[in-house]
Amino acid sequence: MNDRSWLYHWLTLGLIILLILLAIQPLLLGHTPWPGDGLLHFYRLAQLESAVRQGVLYPRWLPNLGYGYGFPLFNYYSPLSYYISLVPLVAGLSLAASLRLSFTLALLLLGLASFLWAHSVWKSYIASVTAVLAAVYAPYTLYNTYHRAALAELWGLAFLVLTLWATSRLLSHDRPKGPLIIAILSYAGLILSHNITAMVGTPLILGYAMFLIWLRWKSDRPPKGSANKSTSPWILLFAFVLLVLGLSAFFWLPAFFEQELVQIENLYQSADYAYANNFLDLKELLAWPNTADPSQVNPPIPRSLSWPALLLAIMAWLPGRRLTFGQKAHRLAFSLVTLAFVFMILPESRWVWDALPLLEFVQFPWRFLGPAGIALGMLAGLGAHQLWTAITKLGHSAGRPPGEDSTKWTNIFGPAFSVLLISAIILIYALPFLFPSSPPHLPETITPVDTIMFEIETGWLGTTAAADYLPRTVGELPAPDSLLAQYNAVEPDGSISRFDLNKLPDGFKITDSQDNFLESNLTYESDEVVPAVFNIFAFPGWRAWIDGRPLELSPTEPDGLISATLPAGNHTLELRFTDTPLRLAAKIISLISLVILALLVIQKAANGLRSGVLNEPGARPIPIILSTVSIVIMIFLVKTAFRQSSFDGRQLQGQATPVQVNFGDELKLLGYEIPESPVPADESLDVTLYWQALTPVDNEYSVSLQIVDGEGRRFGQHDSFHPAGLPVTRWQADQYGRDQHRLEIWPGTPPGIYFLKVFVYDRVTGRRLETLNETGLPVGVEYDLGWVEIDHPSQFPDPASVVVDYRLTSQGLSPVLAEGVQLLGFDLTSSEIEVGQPLPVTLFWYTPAVPAVDYESHLSISCGIEESITRIDLPAQLTPNTSWQPEQLLRADTTLWVPPVWGDGTPVEGGACTLFLALIESTSEEQIVVALAPINVTVPDRSFKTPTPENISGVALGDVATLLGYDLDQTELKPGDRLKLTLYWLANDASDRPLTVFVQMLGQDGRIYAQQDQVPLAGGRPTTGWLNGEYITDTYQLTIEPETKSGIYQLIAGMYDNQSGNRLPSSVSGQDFILLPERVEILAGE
Repeated sequence: MNDRSWLYHWLTLGLIILLILLAIQPLLLGHTPWPGDGLLHFYRLAQLESAVRQGVLYPRWLPNLGYGYGFPLFNYYSPLSYYISLVPLVAGLSLAASLRLSFTLALLLLGLASFLWAHSVWKSYIASVTAVLAAVYAPYTLYNTYHRAALAELWGLAFLVLTLWATSRLLSHDRPKGPLIIAILSYAGLILSHNITAMVGTPLILGYAMFLIWLRWKSDRPPKGSANKSTSPWILLFAFVLLVLGLSAFFWLPAFFEQELVQIENLYQSADYAYANNFLDLKELLAWPNTADPSQVNPPIPRSLSWPALLLAIMAWLPGRRLTFGQKAHRLAFSLVTLAFVFMILPESRWVWDALPLLEFVQFPWRFLGPAGIALGMLAGLGAHQLWTAITKLGHSAGRPPGEDSTKWTNIFGPAFSVLLISAIILIYALPFLFPSSPPHLPETITPVDTIMFEIETGWLGTTAAADYLPRTVGELPAPDSLLAQYNAVEPDGSISRFDLNKLPDGFKITDSQDNFLESNLTYESDEVVPAVFNIFAFPGWRAWIDGRPLELSPTEPDGLISATLPAGNHTLELRFTDTPLRLAAKIISLISLVILALLVIQKAANGLRSGVLNEPGARPIPIILSTVSIVIMIFLVKTAFRQSSFDGRQLQGQATPVQVNFGDELKLLGYEIPESPVPADESLDVTLYWQALTPVDNEYSVSLQIVDGEGRRFGQHDSFHPAGLPVTRWQADQYGRDQHRLEIWPGTPPGIYFLKVFVYDRVTGRRLETLNETGLPVGVEYDLGWVEIDHPSQFPDPASVVVDYRLTSQGLSPVLAEGVQLLGFDLTSSEIEVGQPLPVTLFWYTPAVPAVDYESHLSISCGIEESITRIDLPAQLTPNTSWQPEQLLRADTTLWVPPVWGDGTPVEGGACTLFLALIESTSEEQIVVALAPINVTVPDRSFKTPTPENISGVALGDVATLLGYDLDQTELKPGDRLKLTLYWLANDASDRPLTVFVQMLGQDGRIYAQQDQVPLAGGRPTTGWLNGEYITDTYQLTIEPETKSGIYQLIAGMYDNQSGNRLPSSVSGQDFILLPERVEILAGE
């Protein structure tokens, strides 16, 4: 290669860097991609570095993953992207900087490969530049980089394009050894970079190779410049594929043939990862980019095609430059490939996915956007050249400045204008994708303890989203934190003892123990045979020896740990992870292929290097300069255009219903959007909530949205375990999250007005966060978003598809209770009910035809031959009548309460009872009674002994109860303390509806400074079960907030109706509360 060729190549590389400068500028400015898979890379890279530093160059087994029990990650997951990231990490860069460099290099390789391939096919610099822009600035490429952080897939896409270019060189070059080496390395790089891209890309590579062979046969002549008989293209293709498979065999052979050893089906069995749930429609594929909002957590990024690339691709078919037969064939091939990949993304391709089982591993049909974007970019390159040709012709015909040479004018300013126009359009379109949200605190160093905690907090066992590489021997996972104590007891880079000492007899003595990355050695003394367990998931490759003799290993059940029977006496045990025969054979195949490849490289070097890459002069100065200027202008524009923050740190602009609802000083609801009413019962209800994390948030919180009726009964629910798709522990204080909920209304929901309730709860404990008022006091545990009207469904559900807990059958059919009336069955939350507690019941009515008459119905509970202990009449709209339609299915929800006394005032003693349904014809009053289920009625412990409170009250609340008195554990408190208040109630009568007790601490200004509301005894003794003359002892805890000022405060108590919120009047005239005479004093805080 002469000096001029080297210059051209360096100019080309410089051009590529300039072209992708805008795409990599967030990386250059220190932004590390983190949403999606971003954080996984930190922990995987840290594990790989630890292995390499301990001498394990290719760790198929990572002992610190899987809660510390080990995980075969790199036996199945392509590792090359992490090895590329490892180089700068070992050289001294941080984890974040190493990953940023890896993302940058992947984009650079993608741009370079696109340039080379487009130049090889179209022989045009304008086409090459455009192909680079279309590939690097494709929405899916930028989505993978900044909003999904799919490092492995990005490298896989880059190697795929490089392989396609190298394949075109291999099958059209007069000296194929050089292209053969590049093709082998690039294809092997693809296989080792990303499993799924390799699987999708392999048919494309082989199909393209056969297409090139067909073109070569069609031209009926050897490659240009070939003086001798050329090597058969089929031999070249065979050698190429064989060496690629051999070189990468150490990875793909075990990854493919050892799938049955792990729970690989987890990869696609979850609804979130099933291809059937991840198709895109044409509207989504052609969606315009959203305005970037840097303040939004995990913003919705459209997975779409680039409109500029689409328009340029259409221009590729317009008349213009005369194309060779090969270029015309390429144009048609790229068009067909683009359409085929787009088709695979659409739901219309479902039959193809169903017919090809391997496609299950792709998970997301929109992954085909990657290769589709590349093919589209190649067409866009040709379209850009056709545009340049048209502009050149226009320049010839439209005139030019006097004295200017026509050829000079069109050759300089025609390409210049074309490049400027195309660069500007593509870059402007891509700008909204280049504003990633600010990352949370990213780890600088990662210890095994950090890794286990990450798995626990995210649920990503083994740094995989679905635990798809969990050994099949594991039927039940051990406690996630079971090994944390051992890891905390060793150095950050140390190894824990894998020997489970908790299951050893007293006579077992360990005299020496050594544990390394993938090896444990133990010398012991024992008087008896000992069944030993090792804290390692059982997986083929783990082997053990006793005094050099093989020891049989077996998995425990159900946790799948390694176990062995140790003989009595003095022995040395060695446990080590080794290669299986398949892995060893795969290594040997790869070594042989590597030697052959090395020989090819040596032979090529001996024959001298020739460029053969660029067949025309290097990068022309005008296009380079104008492309650079265009990119620089875009960089300045990004500061003012194409992004808009709608959040000022407190309020969110432009939302339908702005609110400020504080949930436990952890999350704040900023606003919400609910659909217009009415909504058919067979359609989903789309609700959007907007949240702010009041950082720092230490716990994982989830959001539940429910549809309830006026009695609080549910008719639909949707939970977002990670609001806005991201754990709230990673939100920043200046960000907001758009939390989308699609509520499926339960089948059979009757028409009517319903309410939307939202609450926040701890994922681990289930504890709900309290909603706080403006003064910081709790006012409940849920927030009412408003009402929505639900209408009849457009089509009634199939009775067989409705889930019914207790389905009534008669010869396989639901029993016919009356003409045109059937009862499919019922739901019952419990077969036991305590006096005063609710018993929710749901009936499922079905009318095959319009009922002949109107009916009434009621539910009752009867005990023996006694009268009904309780009865409730169902509303007319929940009982079949002549207004019902044929094949109508309706759920009738109601609640029964067992009173504390019979109708004659005798206390209910409980016992075995039965739940009955009566269907009554309105005109004749004939009734059909059906025994639904046995019910066991219980009675709470009651106290009729008069308590002796420290403070006497004697004030009554309505006819329900009298506050006999109360106790205070203290009357002087400091901010941050808790005040314990015990109320002693005397029951006068049971209430018809459940009541809630409130206790408040009021300042002299009348404001509430502390408060607690609860059903008596924390829900254990609702007022509906109180018996006249019994005493109820009820305890409350009031927290004194840190900002509470010193002074004298009063305490009040009372009761209110749960549904209406109306308070019960007290026996003190004009009051709806009881004033507790004893006052409390808040002292000044220290």
